[in-house]
Amino acid sequence: MVALGRASPRAHASFVPTGDAHEPASDRRASRTRHGTQVYLRKIENDVRRIATPVWQETCDACIIMTQDATRIASNEKIAEALDAVGTLLTAQEADPFRTGAYHRAAEIVRGLSFPIASRDARGKTVVSQLPGIGARLARAIAELAETGHLGLLDRLRGHSDSEALMTSVPGIGPTLAHRIHDKLGIETLEELARAAHDGRLDRLDGFGPRRVRMVLAELRQRVHPLPRPPSRARPEPPLAEILDVDRQYRDQAARGALVRIAPRRLNPTHEAWLPVMHVHRGARQYTALFSNTPRAHALGKTNDWVVLYIDEDDRERQATVVTEIRGPLAGQRVVRGREAECAAYYAGARVSQSGAL
Repeated sequence: MVALGRASPRAHASFVPTGDAHEPASDRRASRTRHGTQVYLRKIENDVRRIATPVWQETCDACIIMTQDATRIASNEKIAEALDAVGTLLTAQEADPFRTGAYHRAAEIVRGLSFPIASRDARGKTVVSQLPGIGARLARAIAELAETGHLGLLDRLRGHSDSEALMTSVPGIGPTLAHRIHDKLGIETLEELARAAHDGRLDRLDGFGPRRVRMVLAELRQRVHPLPRPPSRARPEPPLAEILDVDRQYRDQAARGALVRIAPRRLNPTHEAWLPVMHVHRGARQYTALFSNTPRAHALGKTNDWVVLYIDEDDRERQATVVTEIRGPLAGQRVVRGREAECAAYYAGARVSQSGAL
């Protein structure tokens, strides 16, 4: 474990506000954020000097501001580089400027720290969750980087995502089950897989039973830190109409050639930039939309039909897959995988509304 040390004057130099009365309002807000960060960091360091004694270290590790495992946790500079890369790619892909700027500002804050971003304060709370200027989404991204050295969002923006291969790295999950997990549950990360094992979604999936779920959880306990706790209550899914509207917008803009295209690493031997990407928001939810680039989508010729939506909320990220149904009463309609019954009710209601308007 690594204890936090005293901050160097150089480390804090970037957090001193200019105090220029004529600077733009946005710069003044940024200065206030940097100043708030400086005040918070000094408080943290005072806590360290007060409690980081050998006695405390032996009797109350939870009260010491330390990282859990210095060999496993990514360095601040590596985390900052990844955050800057996300901001740069979001800008290139024409995402909301406020969102892109948030990642660059977070990178600046992380670089200015004199101790590991994965550290905890005297109360056991993570430093990143308390830093001014870093919200819940950014804190979640930084935590993922700190613990794993990777960021699923960055892989997707680069076209490098391969969630099915990641799933098959877990004992008990082969290629068929990995595809089913991705297709039916929209799971991209091991953390999401752990949540699905806890909340019963994995147990209800064909091919899984209590024994296999226990096997998966035993592996995830070794690889996901900390392992997500079972939820106290299920959180509502994003509205179906909203998901279908984002799907429609993405396909329309992709057909018109109005979106930035990226070159996915998988199943793209010529390195062609063919995959359109769209970033939009609906209220507090941020959406990233791409056509599916899975082996199954290529095999069935659905790389311009199956749409994968990554839905970023404050405390978690979801995924939805929208396809054109080819059989049954919903044939020809856009359907959200896993919510077919809800889609049937939605389209039935739409038909009733249309007939009443005639």
